[in-house]
Amino acid sequence: MGVSDWLLFMADAMSVVGPSIGYGFQYNEMELKKTSDGFAPEVCLIVMISMIARMYFWWVQRFALPLLLQAALLAVSQVILLYQWQRFSKTRIPVLSSKSHFIKYSILRSHCTE
Repeated sequence: MGVSDWLLFMADAMSVVGPSIGYGFQYNEMELKKTSDGFAPEVCLIVMISMIARMYFWWVQRFALPLLLQAALLAVSQVILLYQWQRFSKTRIPVLSSKSHFIKYSILRSHCTE
C-alpha cells in the first residue's frame, strides 16, 4: 500500500465520518447541558429522509461505496440524536401502551348517537 493509496483511503474515511462529527458535538452539548433546547427534530427528519433516499438510489444505481457508508452513518446519527432529544425534551412523546387504543370507541359512540 503506497502513499497515494493511503491518502485515498484517508480521504474516503474522512468523507464517511466527517459529516457526522458535527452531530457528535451536538449530542455532547445536550449531554453536558442536560437540555435539548434549541434542537429542531424536523432537521433530523429531513436528513434521515434524504439519507434513506440516497441509500435507495445506491440500490438502484451503484455509486461510490464511501457515499453509501456516509448515508448509513448519518441516518444512524440522526436516530441517536432523536433519542437524545427525547431524553432531555420538556415535551414528552406519548408511547402507546398495550391498554391504550388508537380510537376511543366510547367517545366515538357518544358522538354518533347525538
